[in-house]
Amino acid sequence: MNYLPMVELRMTSGDLPTPFPNRQHVRVIFLNYVMHYFIRGIVFVFLLSCGSVVAQDYISVVDSLNGRYRDSLAYALTRAQDDTTRALLTGALANHYKFDRPDSTFKYGYLSLALSRDIGLAQTEILALHHLELAYTTLGNTSKALQLNLEAHQLSDKNNLRTEKGLLLLTSGESYRQSSALDKALSAHREAMHLFDSLLIVEFSAVARSNMGLDYLMLNQPDSALFYAERACADAQELNEFWVLSLTNSTLGSIYAQLGRTELALSSFRQAIPTATTSRYLFYPYYSMAELYRDLGNVDSSVYYANESIKIAERSSSYGNLIKAQGLLSGLYENVDIGEALRHSRLALAYKDSLTAMVNTSMTESLVNFDDRERQRQLEVAKQEYQSNLRRNAFLGSTFTLVVIVALLYFNNRQKQKSKQKIEKAYSQLQSTQSQLIQSEKMASLGELTAGIAHEIQNPLNFVNNFSEVNDELTDELEEEARKGNLEGVLVIAKDIKANQQKISHHGKRADGIVKGMLQHSRRGNGVKELVDINALADEYLRLAYHGLRARDPSFNATMKTDFDEGLEKVAVVPQDMGRVLLNLITNAFYAVSERKKTAPDDYEPAILFSTKREGDGVLIRVSDNGSGIPHEVINKIFQPFFTTKPTGQGTGLGLSLSYDIVKAHGGQLTVSTKEREGTEFVIQLPI
Repeated sequence: MNYLPMVELRMTSGDLPTPFPNRQHVRVIFLNYVMHYFIRGIVFVFLLSCGSVVAQDYISVVDSLNGRYRDSLAYALTRAQDDTTRALLTGALANHYKFDRPDSTFKYGYLSLALSRDIGLAQTEILALHHLELAYTTLGNTSKALQLNLEAHQLSDKNNLRTEKGLLLLTSGESYRQSSALDKALSAHREAMHLFDSLLIVEFSAVARSNMGLDYLMLNQPDSALFYAERACADAQELNEFWVLSLTNSTLGSIYAQLGRTELALSSFRQAIPTATTSRYLFYPYYSMAELYRDLGNVDSSVYYANESIKIAERSSSYGNLIKAQGLLSGLYENVDIGEALRHSRLALAYKDSLTAMVNTSMTESLVNFDDRERQRQLEVAKQEYQSNLRRNAFLGSTFTLVVIVALLYFNNRQKQKSKQKIEKAYSQLQSTQSQLIQSEKMASLGELTAGIAHEIQNPLNFVNNFSEVNDELTDELEEEARKGNLEGVLVIAKDIKANQQKISHHGKRADGIVKGMLQHSRRGNGVKELVDINALADEYLRLAYHGLRARDPSFNATMKTDFDEGLEKVAVVPQDMGRVLLNLITNAFYAVSERKKTAPDDYEPAILFSTKREGDGVLIRVSDNGSGIPHEVINKIFQPFFTTKPTGQGTGLGLSLSYDIVKAHGGQLTVSTKEREGTEFVIQLPI
């Protein structure tokens, strides 16, 4: 079972982010407090007044209140007027969805993460990483979950946020358990227990002990498992925190069930039901009892509790729990009613497909938006650093120049006989200062470029590091399986290692491509100009680009048309630089028609037109395609360094920026015109 703690967004005066929020922010936090404790109060009133009331009755009321709480957060988000409020609200929404709807968690979590980084709110950034980690853990992507957990750990250590560190230890332990790294899981949960004990946060100490019980059970140490689970239940009863009571009783029931102590297991599961504060915590005891009765051979009772767990999961639209419960029912009916078994199997598959579609769509959109915001943030930081350096250098240069002038006047009055010699010396010093200022400006510009490069190359390097760490763990597991003589296990692990190695190679090549693009972009046009036949140069690079693309994709085909001005005289250019420009424009045109071909009707024919023409005192070079065109909202960004419309890993965003600089260095212009779904045309104007 997956027993992660339900973590609410709670902030006290001692751990609010800096700068402290304004009145609107206080209203957001106050709303969170009011709704949280109001919901808990409703549950408490029901328990006191209804005694034997069915658990689902009061849970439905709580779920309704939770829904209104979610709607109030969403409404407040539409009215938010600053990024601090939006970061808090999106973080609260990500927290609300983190277990049941990972698609919504990705949407709000990545938005909260971007906003928090923009305004420097460390605590909300950690919570956003925490919620995203839980979503990835729910989907079984433990590698990504551990990566986010590591980022959040480093941030919590840097800002000395001990409560957040404890929560991160709990979730990293869950990820390690899912990966069968049980020793690491137990170590993380034990560290979390000691940390929460020192902070006197009893509810999370109980959660840590409950998780340690499951760790020891999977390590085949039942005595230790039972000790920590019973201690967690005792702490929860003393604390009288409902959701902790439900979680710890469910854990204890699971341990009793695996130890064969059926009556105690059923008793623990039944005690977990009336203290469940949400549908999520109510689902576990019902589902666990269905599994227990199935193992005991009591099919009727198992079917009953499985159906009850489905009703609970449907109430909260928890697709993951619905898939588990429908799968259980399919197995129960397999030897009784094959038609029912098939129906539940199809329902499980349908829920799985729906969840996959929602998660993929939300994750893709969220990551694209997050990457765009992160790239803009990095560029803005680099720009500010560049401007700061430029102002400092200008100030120092001006100050030094003023001092020199004052000194010249002073010595001119004091020593008229030596004035000429001293003026010449001062002039020499001024020339030296001017050279230093020019060099400082160049270094500041290089710093701006380097900051952008550092951000671009960090992503593939992170992948290389993460997959390398995973391969280290898999190698240890491979050695252990080999010693056991488990050939099948060895082959499975070897296959995983090979797949990870391919990913390491892929992202290594991505980093290599970015570095090569950086070197090309930073080269100065110091080549010697030559009189070149532009028509011949264009024909050469047109064929080069086409055959290069065909080598990578043999199925690609396109019509190439040329309209060369045969009377065009030779033009003075640097052949290598101008060839690089033509190759880049042609390659982009081939990519555009290739992408449109994937979704266009069968009668669509990819076509490229390359033409040259003498016009006045210059020559026009046109590269046209009938691809998908460039979206209007990004047309003004395409010549910026590192901006690209290609998917991640297929472009560095340096090609058009480099081409623009080369054409400008030749005294020409590079312009673009486009229509969406019709095509794009780039025009190079060069003087003759």
